[in-house]
Amino acid sequence: MEKPNILNTLYTLQKVEIRENTTVLFYFGDIPSWAKNEFSYVIGDPVDFYEVFEINFNWSYTDIVSLYWKIHRYVGEKFLIAITKNEMNIWNGNKDEDIEQWNFFDDLDDEILILNYSKYNVPKNVQDWKNDYIKLEKRYYSLLNEKSKNQ
Repeated sequence: MEKPNILNTLYTLQKVEIRENTTVLFYFGDIPSWAKNEFSYVIGDPVDFYEVFEINFNWSYTDIVSLYWKIHRYVGEKFLIAITKNEMNIWNGNKDEDIEQWNFFDDLDDEILILNYSKYNVPKNVQDWKNDYIKLEKRYYSLLNEKSKNQ
């Protein structure tokens, strides 16, 4: 399989929004999903912004909502975007120094037609930082609770 040209530099999908005129916003960050029961060795330096992809589709609103709910399930997952001409590919994978694994998501089309896209950064606000901390705190207490049950 040919390695895709990944456009996003932050790989964890943080949130998805629908805007007017068939536009979908994908927010990427560096915070892993604290609800997952996995350990991340390479997190890197924290960033104080979201990397945002604003993608315009030539679809009906119903199709946009359907895509939104399919993608919304993957918030917190590694989510990689590659765009060539007017097609977007969404990859699930790991991009580490040693190993690269690339797969499509099962319930998303391999090639999604788009009109255009833009990429920009949006600073995190106080509420974003608070939400990240609350998720981390919940994960910490759940792990502490598991540890105390096993002793």
